[in-house]
Amino acid sequence: MLKYKLIDELFSVGGNHDLEKSRLVEAKLLEYLNTYGDDAQICDALSILEISANESEKNDLDLSRELAESIFIRLSRADVWDFYDIKILATVVGYAETYQQMCKLIDKALKKLEEHRHEAKYGSTKLCIYMNALHRLSRAKFFDIEDLNDTKWLKKLEKVFVSYFDAIMAICEGDDFALHKTIAEVRKGIFFEKYEPVKEGLTSLTKAGHVEICRMLDDEFQEFSYFSTFRMNKKQYNAIVGANVKEERKARKIPVAVFAEMLGVTPYIIHMVEAGYRSVDVIRIRKIAKALNVCVDTLFVGIDRSVVIRAKSEKKLMMDKIEVMLKKLPNEDIAHLVRMTESLLESREQH
Repeated sequence: MLKYKLIDELFSVGGNHDLEKSRLVEAKLLEYLNTYGDDAQICDALSILEISANESEKNDLDLSRELAESIFIRLSRADVWDFYDIKILATVVGYAETYQQMCKLIDKALKKLEEHRHEAKYGSTKLCIYMNALHRLSRAKFFDIEDLNDTKWLKKLEKVFVSYFDAIMAICEGDDFALHKTIAEVRKGIFFEKYEPVKEGLTSLTKAGHVEICRMLDDEFQEFSYFSTFRMNKKQYNAIVGANVKEERKARKIPVAVFAEMLGVTPYIIHMVEAGYRSVDVIRIRKIAKALNVCVDTLFVGIDRSVVIRAKSEKKLMMDKIEVMLKKLPNEDIAHLVRMTESLLESREQH
């Protein structure tokens, strides 16, 4: 069927961010609508293309969520889903507004997916659902939860990873299994700040010739390390970044209305950001920095991360090594080390 052929073509270019091919697919989708009339799945496919273009050009998370919401609403009202509905949802599940909404979407998608186990893309679609869930949770760590050590957040993340590993075990075989397992272990190391598995996984992927995958994971690692060093509450973070944005905008004599137009938002949102009443996430901060023609670091003046990142990474590596060594020691040696550590701490407190 022509419609499904077009949607498959969309998914084949979606992950590659190939602008030229995306525009060709968009033209074909629009031609289909003009010829055959409105079709919900084709409209969803166009929304996915718009999300992809937005991520590449504007990086406006609110716009992506708004586009995804129309898909969520349509699918929530549908009594029957076919396999392409599930593939569409798997692509945008990471744009759910809340964790609760995302869980409901995942549960429904997985339940519907089991009715299509015979489909050739069953396995890759299931993995796609979990990967988009992890993407959503990584954003939640920085901007929806103030405490970076929130145990509730860690339990949510652990639950998704368990399901993700189970899916890999059940679906993948041979080299494909080894590849997906390594990618999953690297991502788990990134999220839980276990840097030794990250280094080992990236080295393994490089040796196996997966250069592009390795580069993508390394970028995720650098970004996660960069932003996970913020040890202040959300209000403090928003206030510092907002003040820096305002200072840089005024230094360039850019009116609020013009700046809002440059970013594709309303002047009200600019006022909210600069006043510290609106969060500025990873995507928005890059977009703002580009509009002001400054590096991202400029907007983080007042937040000292350089020392924290280095010290935190080195300390984490040492802690991981200590944990491995302790497992090899008998209980009496561990007890002796505990007593030595307690004495050292007491000595430091006295000085």
